[in-house]
Amino acid sequence: MTRAHLFVDESKRNDYVLVSAAVPTHLLRQTRATIRELLLPRQSSIHMKNESAGRRAELLTAVRSLDLELTIYVAVKSSHPTQVRGRDACIERLVADAIASEAERIVFDLDLTLIRADRRSIVSGAWAVGHATVPFRYEHAKASQEPLLAIPDIVGWSWSRGGRWRAALRDAVTEVRV
Repeated sequence: MTRAHLFVDESKRNDYVLVSAAVPTHLLRQTRATIRELLLPRQSSIHMKNESAGRRAELLTAVRSLDLELTIYVAVKSSHPTQVRGRDACIERLVADAIASEAERIVFDLDLTLIRADRRSIVSGAWAVGHATVPFRYEHAKASQEPLLAIPDIVGWSWSRGGRWRAALRDAVTEVRV
């Protein structure tokens, strides 16, 4: 894959699910424009939990049409009894994949309570694959500031819902890592 920026969000409905949407660097502007076009009047960001069923289907169809690599990291509750442990495990796997693919940047959906723990998990993930330093940029941002965070939100919600929502994603998801 070409160099990419990873946009990351979570779903905590059942098992802990972390979704990474890899957007090739040369498609950032175009993909942001596509997501912005999906915003409704006076809507600052897209969150699937706030959308109607028809709108959810429209958003999922739009994401499926994009040229992305979608990776779903799953931390099963039986192996990771707390969300904190599940998130740590998923981030460490994400970091290993980001290093292997030479990602330029990771953008996490902002949760102020997780920034410090995420930094530890990122460094730990880099160390686990033999890197003394983190070889990419990473940050936390609000979905209203970074429209591309809508993509992992849409995918994570759909995957965690299961049923027809998950089935609609099957051919769009690059990999599921449990």
